[in-house]
Amino acid sequence: MSFNITGTGSCHPKKLVTNDDLAGFLDTNDEWIRTRTGIRERRIMPDESLLDIAVKASAEAIADAGVSASEIDLLIFSTLQGDYISPSTACLLSKKLGINCSSQFDMNMGCSGFLFALDIADSYFKSKKT
Repeated sequence: MSFNITGTGSCHPKKLVTNDDLAGFLDTNDEWIRTRTGIRERRIMPDESLLDIAVKASAEAIADAGVSASEIDLLIFSTLQGDYISPSTACLLSKKLGINCSSQFDMNMGCSGFLFALDIADSYFKSKKT
């Protein structure tokens, strides 16, 4: 058995912070930051939690895939750091979305976590007896 990514979703924090905003309270400017990092702006979540963002993006992905929450067999939540140590964000997310799978967990690995999550999902579905 294998798996496919059949739907995607996204959600960005609402508050935008530009390099010029940072220059207002740091000894820097837009050009200095941009030439060294390539970053022009970033988004921050002063009034939103990671779970809030995850619920919106996940609901969009489920709708885009054309499936129901009850059809989901595995939930891997990959992030650098969740809102809480326990319970896992995956557990909270599954409850909010109505996902009842028994295989759900967080992977706290930063940027490379997505690739490791794909590898684990691939192994999970290859080993699953149907």
